[in-house]
Amino acid sequence: MAAFDFPSSPSVNDVYTANGISYKWDGTVWKRVSATGAQGPTGATGSQGPTGATGSQGQTGAQAYISDSAPSSGITNGDLWWDSDSGDFSIYYNDGNSSEWIEVGSTGPTGPTGAQGSGGSTGSTGATGAQGAQGNQGSTGSGGSTGPTGPTGPTGSTGAQGATGSGGSTGAQGASGSTGPTGPTGSTGPTGPTGAQGDANSTDVGSSRPGSPSTGDIFFNTTSSVYEGWTGSTWVQLSNSPVAATGGSTSTSGGYKYHTFTSSGTLTFQSGGQVDALIVAGGGGGGGGNPSPNRFHGGGGGAGGAIVLSGTTVNAQAYTITIGGGGGGNNNGSNTSALGQTATGGGTGGNEFGGRSGRPGGSGGGASYTGSGGSGTSGQGNPGGVGSTGGAYACGGGGGKGGTGGQAPNNSNGGDGGAGYQWVNGNYYAGGGGGCTSGYGSPGSGRNGGGNGVINGSNPGTANTGGGGGGSDRPPVGGTGGSGVVIVRYAV
Repeated sequence: MAAFDFPSSPSVNDVYTANGISYKWDGTVWKRVSATGAQGPTGATGSQGPTGATGSQGQTGAQAYISDSAPSSGITNGDLWWDSDSGDFSIYYNDGNSSEWIEVGSTGPTGPTGAQGSGGSTGSTGATGAQGAQGNQGSTGSGGSTGPTGPTGPTGSTGAQGATGSGGSTGAQGASGSTGPTGPTGSTGPTGPTGAQGDANSTDVGSSRPGSPSTGDIFFNTTSSVYEGWTGSTWVQLSNSPVAATGGSTSTSGGYKYHTFTSSGTLTFQSGGQVDALIVAGGGGGGGGNPSPNRFHGGGGGAGGAIVLSGTTVNAQAYTITIGGGGGGNNNGSNTSALGQTATGGGTGGNEFGGRSGRPGGSGGGASYTGSGGSGTSGQGNPGGVGSTGGAYACGGGGGKGGTGGQAPNNSNGGDGGAGYQWVNGNYYAGGGGGCTSGYGSPGSGRNGGGNGVINGSNPGTANTGGGGGGSDRPPVGGTGGSGVVIVRYAV
């Protein structure tokens, strides 16, 4: 392929000629102006139109949070929080002395107590008369000077309502203002003189390149959707070509083309560019238990590690895609590799036979009786849940991409798996498996692809989501983890 030695720091309207082709720098890219013909003089630049007035800056809106627990750091007055478990909305209130999350629509905080009025002087004790009818509320008298303390008199009627307390703190910041109108377009400058006619070049469209091209010819490949130019010795991809690739199961949605791999294969880019990708490893298998005599039960398997790429650059080449399988009981899930990245398989859940602690992985496996959850790989998953410490020996669930595995809530019920991760296509991936328990309680729930804990059986994680397998109360193993997946998308 012939090399083009374009100037590294061009100025606007600079011209560069290589292989008989002339290019002009427009401030952003080099654009071809002619194939071999002489460069015509540049027309005079039109006068700059006046710039439209900038719209006023809108006020900064409140910060919004989405999680299954209330945020505790970096929050300010008026911030909003949506509880992903209950679906409730709350607003953060801070008056300088105390702070709290207030559910939207609930009663606001109580204002400060009004100041106490001054007391009147104590009169002498009279004889007790008959109970008279209650009179109308009199107006509050002005405060007199304090007299000497007299004997305790009878209980008086309820005093008048105190004055209303001072107003609360300022409400949450309003929404950002709208963008100001676009300024008027400047007038078009005069057209420059026409340059000399260059040699004519052809533009071909088809599935195969022309057999006898001339220097400067352009070809659009209908198979790869790539524009190419003939330099005189080789075809080169032009800069305005879109990303184009083959491999996996393809679909188009919302202006993007998706390549989904549920098994290992090859993703070939005919033209490079920027892509987004989700890389999920296989989930770990659930742990098994020993129902008699001690009722030690298995923890849920950890979800496969999940890597999310946004705007990563790929080249025009073939990439090998390796899909990791889910781990059986007592085994971690297998790794998934794509685009130079490797997601780690999920850790298996703890069990009575292979160890009570969950194993580390992309997400850690949940623990069996008294054990600790396995650790998750940073950026790929979370730790597994902790096992119970007595009683029927319930066990914690495995970690997930979206959340930490739940601890066994008590000695009779298994812990839930960690929440899965929802990617741009709306599906959930990498959910942890639920822990098991004895027949005296309820097994834990798998989360978004993870298998539920199950008594006297096994429950696998969902295939092609990286979900962890559910824990079991029977030997020797729990459910198998779900296999991994790779999804690559780019704009079309």
